[in-house]
Amino acid sequence: MLQVPFVPFLPGLSILINIYLMMSLDSQTWIRFIVWMIVGFVIYFGYGIWQSSGASPRPEKHQEKETINSDELYSG
Repeated sequence: MLQVPFVPFLPGLSILINIYLMMSLDSQTWIRFIVWMIVGFVIYFGYGIWQSSGASPRPEKHQEKETINSDELYSG
């Protein structure tokens, strides 16, 4: 089991430091981040919806399998 020392002070301090670092980013960086997140979400959800078996029932393609009797293999 994972244990973090000085709970909840160290995790809280880490969160505050990360918020400070995020707020000190340039606005151009945030715009790039948002654009790439949108692109990523479109790809992720688009692929998920397209490949989802529950999205719409597709007719299954059943191929008829020919069964061969083992006697037919050696009669020749």
